[in-house]
Amino acid sequence: MFVALGEDEEREAVVKAYKTPFSKTYKGSVTDKEEDGEKENPKKFARRKSCYFKANSIKADWKDPATFTWLINEFGKISPARITGVSRKHQRFATTAIKRARQIGVASYVSNRIAEVRS
Repeated sequence: MFVALGEDEEREAVVKAYKTPFSKTYKGSVTDKEEDGEKENPKKFARRKSCYFKANSIKADWKDPATFTWLINEFGKISPARITGVSRKHQRFATTAIKRARQIGVASYVSNRIAEVRS
């Protein structure tokens, strides 16, 4: 691109009109929904989740599987704190409780099933 020396206003207009392949509006990019470049729905941040254990004033215990079964997915993996919203402290307690329950046989290693008490 060559810009002739002259008026600064003309030069700025030419530079503004020039579009690179990396600009969003290059040849009517699919990312542009409107001409003026405003977004329809700006990305909204999700509200921070509160800690389940702190809200209910409980502690994850390996003897009570109801306190931690919702943290285990159908494949037996422990869900991370960033997904569940549990605080780091209670996530450590819950992880330890789940691992202890697995060792003893209360919880399954490969699924989210827990042992049932037979009367």
